[in-house]
Amino acid sequence: MLSGRPPFYSTSTREVLELIVKGSVTFSGSFWAIGVEPVWKMMPSECVNLVRQMLTYDMKERITASKALRDPWLMSFQENSKVINKDSLVKVVKSWKNFRTQTKLQVAVLSYITSQHLPREEEARIRELFATFDKDQNGELTKEELMEVLKLMHGDVKKLKKEVNEIFRNLDLDNNGTIGYNEFLVANLKIDSVLNEKTLKSAFDFYDTVSFCGYLG
Repeated sequence: MLSGRPPFYSTSTREVLELIVKGSVTFSGSFWAIGVEPVWKMMPSECVNLVRQMLTYDMKERITASKALRDPWLMSFQENSKVINKDSLVKVVKSWKNFRTQTKLQVAVLSYITSQHLPREEEARIRELFATFDKDQNGELTKEELMEVLKLMHGDVKKLKKEVNEIFRNLDLDNNGTIGYNEFLVANLKIDSVLNEKTLKSAFDFYDTVSFCGYLG
């Protein structure tokens, strides 16, 4: 979720399994494509250290789930999370209702651009907003968590449920019943801060890497 790629990646299932057995994890990049700026270089060292501990091959040496949840880096988000005011909440909900993704390609392009070109200030703004809703700090938003915060708007439970269902239809892009951080990130982007000729060209070049045909089909 942090880097935009799984810890063990290959185009071959067999090679993925071999990498898992070896348990060798590198933090050299976020995508397999040559020339992509490694996202891990932009991550705080505390974040990288926690991920490294969580991916330790020897289970006796691996950090436990309870200790990971108490890690200072994760706890800092909980400590810094703020309660969103009603006016801001109304604006956020309105943008979620208007959010539409026409095609899978559109989602893929926005996901790539956010992983590679999102300004730090914008990412920090969205991460803080996400923490406001993610009460259990597990990186996934449930309908119950959304309902809890949206109660600030009004107390009409029936209307709230309808609004939450509408939001999930728009934001739950993989239809798994929760809204992950990456989905939340794409939905809360200030498009004008990331979408320009340079970032679109970068996304095109990335997805064209497989075929080198000069077009996407």
